[in-house]
Amino acid sequence: MTLSRALLSCCCLALLAAAAPASDAPPARQLFWHVEGDRVIVSNVRFSRTDELRLRGRETIEETASSGAMLVLVTNQRFIGYSVYTASWQPVSRRPGERLETLEAEDWAGYVLTSRRVLNFNGRTAAWSEGNR
Repeated sequence: MTLSRALLSCCCLALLAAAAPASDAPPARQLFWHVEGDRVIVSNVRFSRTDELRLRGRETIEETASSGAMLVLVTNQRFIGYSVYTASWQPVSRRPGERLETLEAEDWAGYVLTSRRVLNFNGRTAAWSEGNR
């Protein structure tokens, strides 16, 4: 009887361990967003809050990309990342004459390729990194 209980316990623990998500697994959807006039409003499910970004005077949104936990906006003036983990907007200015070539978002990463730079947005830390082409 003790051996069968021990075997049953081991099997249950193995099933629970297999069902637990890995720390590097893609994030569950924790971000919803929409645009209202000159405002971008995000619903951050992780912290049960909403955050707002106001666009500048003549700033317009050209493209967007999002995953379950981050959002990247491309405007005619800036690249703007939002992370549910930091609940913050992080902008990077565009350079004069810089053209957007590629915008992608997957899991924790935002990728922006322009005519002059390669930029990455880290959805966990809300940090941008960039390099020249």
